[in-house]
Amino acid sequence: MSEDSAVAEHKAAVNEKAEAFHQATGGVFDHQGGAPGPTLSKDLHVIVNDSPITLQGKLEYFFVDVFDYIDFDLSKPDGRSIVTQLNGSTPNYMQVLQEGDRIEIYWAKK
Repeated sequence: MSEDSAVAEHKAAVNEKAEAFHQATGGVFDHQGGAPGPTLSKDLHVIVNDSPITLQGKLEYFFVDVFDYIDFDLSKPDGRSIVTQLNGSTPNYMQVLQEGDRIEIYWAKK
């Protein structure tokens, strides 16, 4: 077998394994822009203050990530404390979010 045909055979085997892996993982691992390796990310859909929000670009999302997706000015508390609820309970800011979580974020009344 020539070196060129051995390389072509190896590339075909690698591509076949990559396609099988892609199928087995449901496409969670995708190449983007010709990148040399897989990118890990998934969308997560939650409800924040009665509005649907889609978090994007990560494999796992934490409660604190929600602040990147909502308009909430943390610099103006005006003597009030922030109230946070996750599915009716007080969350830890590093609590992992799940698909369909219901979140409430607002300033406590004076």
